[in-house]
Amino acid sequence: MVYEFEPVTRPDPVDLEEDEEEIGSSTAEGASMIRLLFLNVTVASATTDLENADTEIVDKIDPYCEVTAGGITQKTEILQNDLNPVWDSKMHFFVAEYTDKITFQVMNDDKKDDAPLGKTELDLTSLKDMDGTFHGELNLDGASNGKLNVHVECRKLKPVETEKKLERLQIQFAKKCEEQGETVAALDESEGLRKLALEMLSLKEEELGTKAQELSEQQELYQQDVTEKLLKYQDQTQEMESTVQQLEESKLLVSEMEQKKNEVETKLRDAEEEMARSKEALTTKEKEMEDIIQQKMEEAETAHLQVEKRIEELEAIRAELEQDI
Repeated sequence: MVYEFEPVTRPDPVDLEEDEEEIGSSTAEGASMIRLLFLNVTVASATTDLENADTEIVDKIDPYCEVTAGGITQKTEILQNDLNPVWDSKMHFFVAEYTDKITFQVMNDDKKDDAPLGKTELDLTSLKDMDGTFHGELNLDGASNGKLNVHVECRKLKPVETEKKLERLQIQFAKKCEEQGETVAALDESEGLRKLALEMLSLKEEELGTKAQELSEQQELYQQDVTEKLLKYQDQTQEMESTVQQLEESKLLVSEMEQKKNEVETKLRDAEEEMARSKEALTTKEKEMEDIIQQKMEEAETAHLQVEKRIEELEAIRAELEQDI
């Protein structure tokens, strides 16, 4: 971004000689016939709730007071959100002697259009005649209960006093011209410094733009590197997860084999115990069978002996029968 230098508008030059001639001629020609009034006006306050004329703010207004005398208007400060404003604003007027009134207009400051809240006038006829003072309240027309508290001092200035006032004004005018020259010189110096500052700012902004571009490129490279490392890390993570899964499956398989081995060993032990029991029972059966066979053989032998004995008895009977026959 390139900053464009815009010079500050200088105040219009003051033609001191012309204004001095005008003031001097006015003083010389009119000193004998111009009589001025000096009005010292203090706008103290407005009371008894000014009517709300603000359409944007429901319950408050932003009042100020315009004071007009002899075609000259001065204003108080604007008070924000105040239905009973206290200004205590002091004003000074130099007006022609024939000025016969002071007008006070209370207004509401508004962004679109200032609205009147109340108006009143103070008659200067009696005050002019006696260099008098008024201090009190004035009813505001347009505000049902509005009042304006003011203090006005009125004093006539004689021609000599008028001339002295004009001389003081001429001196003040000359000082204003001198201040204006100093202001222009200060503006020239300020513009030089501002122009230099803008040039330095433009150079700095170009340097910052270059550095920002370099940083952007570095950031892009860094982002690519980070992305590659992240992808590599993800691949390694997947491999590790696969390896871990295989290890878990192996552990599970080993655990199942251990369980089956334990089951087989248990069955073998049970079978061996069963065989031992069966062998013991078979040994017992064999011994019982031997005892039974031995008993049966003994019984058979006894029976054989009994049969042989019976046969002998039968043979004897037979022999006896044969002898008898």
